[in-house]
Amino acid sequence: MKKISRRWARAAILLCAFGPVLMLVGQWWETTWLVGAGGGCLIAALLIKFSLRCPKCGWRGVPPQWFKDGTIHCPKCGAPLEYDR
Repeated sequence: MKKISRRWARAAILLCAFGPVLMLVGQWWETTWLVGAGGGCLIAALLIKFSLRCPKCGWRGVPPQWFKDGTIHCPKCGAPLEYDR
């Protein structure tokens, strides 16, 4: 069974964290390119998040996970999700 890429899951988490920070800094310094870069980061994070698929049912939108702290199950089919590494 194919596993979910932890590299892309981590990228989605980082982009989701940096996006609002860039947008707030852009608002503070009144630079529109930082606001646009923050928005681009958030859009890229959403695109990555919805490209992660459940290996069992193929549902898009699996929650990204940085570390293996516990077992995360697919919200649609309930199967345990396996990440690589």
